[in-house]
Amino acid sequence: MSRPRAAALACLVFFAVAVVAPPALAQWSSDPAVNSPIAVKSGDQVQPKVRPIPGGGWYVSWFDNETSGYDVVLQRLDANGVAQWAAGGIRVADLGFSSTEDYGLDVDGSGNALLAFNDDRFATRKITATKIDPAGSPLWGANGIQMPETTGDVHSPKIAATSDGQVVVAWTSGSSVKLHRMQADGTAVWDRVRTSSGVTLGLSDLKAAGGSDTGAIVSWVRTQSSNRHLVANKVDAAGNWKWNATPPGLVIYDGNSLQMGSFPPFVNDGAGGAAFGWYDLNQQCFAQHVTSAGVEAFGHNGVAASTDGSHTRVAPSVQFNPATGETLLFFIEQFAGQQGVYGQKYNASGARQWTNNGAVIRPLAGVSVMDVTAVQAGGDSLVFWTDETGYAQDAIYAQRVGGNGSAVCATFPVSTLLAIKANTDASINAAGMTVATWQQGDFGSADVYTQNVNADCSLGGSAPPLEVSPPGAAQPLIFTDGITLLWEDKSASGSDTFNLYRGDTTTLPAGQCGDCLQSGLTSSTSTDSTAPGSGLGFFYLVSGKNAGGEGPLGNDSAGHARQPATACP
Repeated sequence: MSRPRAAALACLVFFAVAVVAPPALAQWSSDPAVNSPIAVKSGDQVQPKVRPIPGGGWYVSWFDNETSGYDVVLQRLDANGVAQWAAGGIRVADLGFSSTEDYGLDVDGSGNALLAFNDDRFATRKITATKIDPAGSPLWGANGIQMPETTGDVHSPKIAATSDGQVVVAWTSGSSVKLHRMQADGTAVWDRVRTSSGVTLGLSDLKAAGGSDTGAIVSWVRTQSSNRHLVANKVDAAGNWKWNATPPGLVIYDGNSLQMGSFPPFVNDGAGGAAFGWYDLNQQCFAQHVTSAGVEAFGHNGVAASTDGSHTRVAPSVQFNPATGETLLFFIEQFAGQQGVYGQKYNASGARQWTNNGAVIRPLAGVSVMDVTAVQAGGDSLVFWTDETGYAQDAIYAQRVGGNGSAVCATFPVSTLLAIKANTDASINAAGMTVATWQQGDFGSADVYTQNVNADCSLGGSAPPLEVSPPGAAQPLIFTDGITLLWEDKSASGSDTFNLYRGDTTTLPAGQCGDCLQSGLTSSTSTDSTAPGSGLGFFYLVSGKNAGGEGPLGNDSAGHARQPATACP
């Protein structure tokens, strides 16, 4: 957290009480053959998702078929991977379904988990949204909130926390896509429906618009004349369609047909737009960036990942680098019975940057590849995939790929115990730690596991400290007199020492977050007698440091991690 100091030193102090638990011992495994178990039970544990919690920790959700029906279950992990609730998680909804479909998980700015799922606890099937606080309590009642729906033909909901603290839910209803927006307490704000005569619609994805944009972006697949097209739109906080007010919306791809059964996800660009990736019936991958104003930056139908028509490409994972405006695509490359993992980077106008054939992440080989999943990691990309050498002989690997398409960290193992592995999901937090989760074991008796990956590509170890004196902390970063700064103690963030940064307030608009002023501080106070010039001011940031590295300096107003101009040693 930062604290300005002007020449006249006039300070406003915002104080809020918060209870902070001391960090637990590290539990992340450093051995890829022994990953961290989340749900090891009888019955099937499937379709896990993982999301970071602001300030530290993670939520992991999945479907649990230990008893009759696939129930919705949630677990909270602290920054070191220690489960904070009962073993096996808390049962959010006791359902009777004998099979599963997709569902939604997100986290709001207050650290509450948001879930949306198909619900059969009522006379007709409903879409239910629920909010669970960090203590595991349901904030919207034991049964959550059911979406306004008159038909039981509802499927595959998604949920998104918007930047103003509200929530949007989207789902497939018959041949329509429906959206419902709520205030933080669950009170309805508006409902919207997307329909088109003679066309079947199925929800593809939903994300908050990102940054200061309080809207949400939704995508869906329309089936028309046997062709499957990708369509998207943005809806603002008032319920107005922003990219195209009339059906079908902004058509992202109608050049051929999407692969049958494909509902491509997207990522927001942090500024109200989104990056999309998909593959078509010809098994070729494409990418597109749509700006906040709804403009297709790459031209209609996007840009192919490669010009080499002798190879095929499927199952892409799309990423966006907000610092450079570049879109990245990672996918399965196929040729002559072999498979590999390749990538492509596009500049802001859609020009391919890693040659016309893309970058080779994992060379072609006679080993099947599955579940390519990538996250943005400080300007690099951390790419996960599963190699299958035979039935129940799956192992998960990863590589950190730099901006030039070369390996920053050579390919390393994430999970090497040979077994069926499926539905890999991964997320990264503000401190640069990534957590991957997947289901492992035979279908019908799978379990859920996780593994952390540190910024240096190592596994396990202690997590870096949390943000020091974040908003709402019991002890904010303040001046106690004209020269003495005070912030929260080590136990609150899991720090061994602190680094103090100072910057000139005139540099803030340029995104500069100060230079190292003092490093290795062992107490939660320090002094600075230097006065800024007349009419000028200083701002201060404090980070924690431990065996896991340096913790974050918090986020700016757009949600981007603050980076100092000169880091402390």
